[in-house]
Amino acid sequence: MMFYNKDVFEKAGVAEPKPGWTVDDFEAAGAALKAKGITMFGSTVGDLNLESLVYGYNGGRVITSSGKLDATNAKFADGLDWLASLVEKGYATQASSDSSTPGNDFAAGKVAMYTDGPWSLISQKAKVQFDLGVTTLPAGTSGPSTFAAGSGFGISKQCKYPEQAFKAVQTMTSEKVLTSLAEAGRAFPGRTAAQSAWYSSAGIDGAEAALKAGLAKSSPLLGNKQSDQLSQLFTQYALQAVNGQTSGKESMSSIAGQLGTQ
Repeated sequence: MMFYNKDVFEKAGVAEPKPGWTVDDFEAAGAALKAKGITMFGSTVGDLNLESLVYGYNGGRVITSSGKLDATNAKFADGLDWLASLVEKGYATQASSDSSTPGNDFAAGKVAMYTDGPWSLISQKAKVQFDLGVTTLPAGTSGPSTFAAGSGFGISKQCKYPEQAFKAVQTMTSEKVLTSLAEAGRAFPGRTAAQSAWYSSAGIDGAEAALKAGLAKSSPLLGNKQSDQLSQLFTQYALQAVNGQTSGKESMSSIAGQLGTQ
């Protein structure tokens, strides 16, 4: 999702982003805000956020729909070049290896928007001193899209008490428990019957419409045995691409080399 500062958009006279907005809309907003001396976007190289932005931009992905690693994906490299162009134009900050930087910059009013998930929405609302908005990621050539990911539970083959473990999972994921967590403002529940309680707890205008629009166009963020290593390599090599030190193709080639997939 994209979190944005409603007050900044209003004061700058720039239309607020609506669910389903496009990459062209995104860049037009960046130019309009820059003209007012405002940096629009807090860049990120965090795995889910980065991959979702590129996926929404042109459909590029480094883990295919079958779960296979595709680290030299040309579309993904092009997506990195697009993010670098936002930095070069002054629409976005340079990326940081610290994943908390975009959210902190947003809360401090240094940028007008950044990417995050619904799990952070209620806590971020409590931190900021402005009216918080949420919308979908900008859609590019492939139409509206993003990745969906969250916490999950599994039972190890080595578990000595699988039946009891399964009962514990059933309890933790029950409608009653998830509704209780939603009412307390905790993570957005995967069980649809509990989601209305979360929307009520959030109390953010437009959040329900934005989240439903995002979910309707989302794809699962699949994992791979090398996913953790890939995430670490993004911090080093995707960072260089977004900050204009290398091309997207060069960065992804380096990542592929480190992963042994070239």
